[in-house]
Amino acid sequence: MLRRTIPLYHIEDHNGRHRLLKYTPQHMHCGATIWGPITPQGTGFLVVQSVAGTKTSFRIAATGVVLDLDKSVTIVKKLKLIGYPYKIYKNTSFIKGMFNTVLEVAKFEGASIRTVSGVRGQIKKALSTPAGAYRATFEDRLLMSDIVFLRSWYPVSVPQLYNTVTSLLMPAGQKDSWSGMRTVGPAETRPGGPQQAQHRLTVQAGGASAAPLQQAAHPPGAAEGIALQEQAQTGPAQGPPEARCHTGAPREEGGGAAQRAEHGAQLQEQESAHSAAR
Repeated sequence: MLRRTIPLYHIEDHNGRHRLLKYTPQHMHCGATIWGPITPQGTGFLVVQSVAGTKTSFRIAATGVVLDLDKSVTIVKKLKLIGYPYKIYKNTSFIKGMFNTVLEVAKFEGASIRTVSGVRGQIKKALSTPAGAYRATFEDRLLMSDIVFLRSWYPVSVPQLYNTVTSLLMPAGQKDSWSGMRTVGPAETRPGGPQQAQHRLTVQAGGASAAPLQQAAHPPGAAEGIALQEQAQTGPAQGPPEARCHTGAPREEGGGAAQRAEHGAQLQEQESAHSAAR
């Protein structure tokens, strides 16, 4: 009987802890906990990536055997909590930022902590203010730049899901078109998946915000200043920027040239009068 389910891979440490694994290890055995029907111990099973359609080439992902029917098994994964000292009295320090409430601190009283530099310590008691702060003792005096972290374990629940594969009972024309559960890769890259939806969202957001960003880059009055600065560096330019001043008001293009010509003629007349008087 074919059944589809989602396994949690884990390995058992020397102290009996079932530590969660993201991938199956190479050249080693590991445990897999699944949710399914009651199966006798010693029953063999195999794992395939897909049971949809008929393929001439396929690969068996794993093989194994049922070891135990245990609903109370606990699978844990690593959890690192980080805090920062805000008061230091010799080997005693007040730490904040690691917990949120006094109840959380009370649950971890007596737990071992350490700093990034390697100084070990222990959680003593919660403080009234700020919320989640506590008093801790260390082997050596801390610095305000130290970071304190606590290594803990977080329980992971097994997905309560399994389906019986009945594709072989379908009519002949529907067997090849049947599609089962997808893995994470095909599910994210399919048309309309999370990655493509995020890509569409990014493109739409970029298209909508392109015009406001360009407007914000050149506030009112900045275009004239940029044009005048370029004119000062490269010399007089032709066109509308030459006909504007710093305030953005238009000039009279012909009036300035006439005034300069008249002023030059007056200077020439004065020079000729001076030379004649000499």
